[in-house]
Amino acid sequence: MGLKRLLVLVVAVVVLSSGINFSWALGNRPSEGTGVAGKLSFKATFWNTGGQYTVDMKLDSPAEWKVYVKIENGELGNYWNTGQVYREKDYYVFPAASWNKGPMASFGFIVTGSEAVVSEILLVVGSEIVDRWSMENTSTSTTTYTTTSQTPTQTTPTTQTTTPTTTTSTPVTSTTTSAPPSLVKPGSMSVKVTSWTGASQYDVTLNLGEALDWMVKVKLSPGARLGSYWSVNRAEEDGWIIFTPLTWNKGPTASFGFIVQNGEAESIALIVNNQIWDIWPENAPVPSVPSPAPEQSPVSQPSQGLVNITDPNDPDELYAAYRIVSETGDKITVELTLANKNTHYVWNGWCFDIKNITFETTGKVLSIKYADGGEPVYNVNGNLVTIDLTWRGIFHLNTTVKIIIEIQKSGDNPYPHNFKIHYLRGESIIYPTIGELPASWKPGNFTLSDLIADPKSYYDPHVKPHQNGFIMYNPPHPTQIIIGLADIDYPLNLASSARMWVPNKYFAMGLALAYEWFKVNPNFLMALAAKENWGTAVTKDPAFKGYKVIIDEEEYYWPVQIDHPDGIFQVESGNFNQIKAYYPDIFPDTADHDDYMKVSLDPNDTAWITSPIVAAVSLTMERELLYAAVGDKYNEFLRLAKDPWAETEIIDFGYNRGVGAIEALKIFSDNWEKAINAEVLWKEFNMEGFGGHVPTVINITATMDMETERIYDANLTWDDIEYFFTVVRQKFFRPGAISDEEWNAMMRDVKRAYDLLSQHWGGDHISYRYDFLTILRVAMKHWPEPHIPRPTGDDWYYHARNYNP
Repeated sequence: MGLKRLLVLVVAVVVLSSGINFSWALGNRPSEGTGVAGKLSFKATFWNTGGQYTVDMKLDSPAEWKVYVKIENGELGNYWNTGQVYREKDYYVFPAASWNKGPMASFGFIVTGSEAVVSEILLVVGSEIVDRWSMENTSTSTTTYTTTSQTPTQTTPTTQTTTPTTTTSTPVTSTTTSAPPSLVKPGSMSVKVTSWTGASQYDVTLNLGEALDWMVKVKLSPGARLGSYWSVNRAEEDGWIIFTPLTWNKGPTASFGFIVQNGEAESIALIVNNQIWDIWPENAPVPSVPSPAPEQSPVSQPSQGLVNITDPNDPDELYAAYRIVSETGDKITVELTLANKNTHYVWNGWCFDIKNITFETTGKVLSIKYADGGEPVYNVNGNLVTIDLTWRGIFHLNTTVKIIIEIQKSGDNPYPHNFKIHYLRGESIIYPTIGELPASWKPGNFTLSDLIADPKSYYDPHVKPHQNGFIMYNPPHPTQIIIGLADIDYPLNLASSARMWVPNKYFAMGLALAYEWFKVNPNFLMALAAKENWGTAVTKDPAFKGYKVIIDEEEYYWPVQIDHPDGIFQVESGNFNQIKAYYPDIFPDTADHDDYMKVSLDPNDTAWITSPIVAAVSLTMERELLYAAVGDKYNEFLRLAKDPWAETEIIDFGYNRGVGAIEALKIFSDNWEKAINAEVLWKEFNMEGFGGHVPTVINITATMDMETERIYDANLTWDDIEYFFTVVRQKFFRPGAISDEEWNAMMRDVKRAYDLLSQHWGGDHISYRYDFLTILRVAMKHWPEPHIPRPTGDDWYYHARNYNP
């Protein structure tokens, strides 16, 4: 039970008179004006029937700000660059949009009415009024603000402080802190911890009783870093990591996990409906919990002007905006504009493939039509409206589509709201974090401590055995690349035994980039190359001949077909051209199959670098295709499947037999129950592949993952590093993705990092195993974001839309 308590918050507000040009009295409005109050400034322009305000903020850091605006003699018209606006007493409340949190943030709005004017603006961050502008006050003042909030009866009562000044009913969200609280549902969360040198894995299980929008806050010990995580979304606030559920993981039983590097989780708190249900461990620090949000009343929407749904200045997002073009009686007519505003190539913005657009309304949808004729396909499910643009969902450069929506008013919020753009890609696709540079790293000027947070862990020679399969969800080390050169007792291509082998260091560097960029386990890629064409394995089996290789003074044979056009990964030209079309950001138009795939005995052949990266892109495309087709069900499959190698078996089978072979199995549809309950998926579905491909690759990967003694390493000189990045620049970025200036700045930072790291080894080289991931992470700080762009284009659109596994 909660006790309704009136909290009186006394806030001293400094209003800077400097720069305030609004000096008119109400009812005597000029044509324009400006206002400044510390972190808050605005510009206003007026006309006969209204005016426009543009508000700018300079915050100390990104924040969930809210701006409260009081309008005199008029009403709010349309607005842009904020979240959904709502009324609270005398104020309109503008919350931050997800992409507009600062530290530099701005938004705008229209006021309607011949004498409409803003009389007061409050900038609120958290529970604090950061700045206030008022038409009437131009000097320092102290004002008492009151708000009503729900406070649990078990908490310590808050002392009420009242200042005898004019009381203004200004809404302020208040937070009361108390420790320890009474838990709402102790025992609803269990935590399992598995620790090894330098890291710990936390597996969290929630017993909720029903599907809920839960939140788990995690406090890490000083110096600790979050590594990979799974089955959740992640954010950060006030020094706490915040995990929230993916759509399929809300309960009644929910589970997720995460890795903590170089420390531990000091506190894990389960929060539901702003109440702390459970805490781990007992007596751990307690996070602050906000008071219940004020009830939001819908705001009448504008009759003119665009409301931006997405950031009009973001080149890698489809631009979307709407406006109400007419409102007569009980009927609303809305124009929805969708556009690729880019007129030339930009990273992740060359083409947008849209699965659908959704919005909400309590009204009745009368019609949805294209402005230039014809109709999209649409569906109404309760208050949710889904628009499928079909072929018009492909947005090439400088493409605009306008849609006219007619709605009959009914319910409490008939005006369309909560628009969402859904790309033809799995929105919940997981690319795990495998490690990162220390938080202190800054481009251009850094020291060794900005590259190595924990030298003991960084140079630790001990290897933890692991089992990861295709994707590296649980890396064996946050900064080292671990390639296990194991002996293979499992039959490989009819040989009775083999030994894993890295042909040269440039190939190893390509494996490392595939690992850091696409999160593909290098041991899996090694297993794949070994099975496909003996690319990474040698044997003493007398039935096999090939190139002689001496390892540890022992003679082996390398039976590779060195001149095969598909290389050691056997990526055929059709597959290569497909991924080249799907990933226009990664491959330039001049990319040629043989040039990227066909290796030679020359270790300087660029294909040794490019071929493992191409293989990783091909595997990534398969995974993206499955996510695009089945969405959250892919993650649900990973969570429910009894076979821990299920994802790897599916992806490897598709690599070997084609993605159409996966589709035919109907694992994610007709045969769902059979698939998730299979102890060994490939056996249950006859997914052995050609020549026992799937079980062979699985066994080699598992053996390499478990190897702890023979770990690959090589000395890398600056010439090696420079040559590697020259090849990457030439082969893997479309012209215009990175400018010469940006690339040169990147290489200066890479050289600085190399010089610092090489000191440990005498100054003339660095270690592949211990240092090269750090070099890659320095370089990728200069790469365009997101590092893994969306697959896109006409071919991708029709492939993904029609794919039904």
